[in-house]
Amino acid sequence: MSDDDWVKVINTGVDFVIDSDAHSPSNVGKVDFALDIVKRLEIPLSRIKNIDGQVSEMRFTEFKNKM
Repeated sequence: MSDDDWVKVINTGVDFVIDSDAHSPSNVGKVDFALDIVKRLEIPLSRIKNIDGQVSEMRFTEFKNKM
């Protein structure tokens, strides 16, 4: 999606969930692309429902560290 598309979505007021959309175990938790969008478009962290208020504290980090 373009940034303009993202802005339209953001302006609807919806909440977000960040996901790595991993297709292999080694990619679980790799969310750099999503975090770039969050930072670039200044999406409020309060609207991202699967983080604990800190972008670096993703809830699946523990899972990845067990692999």
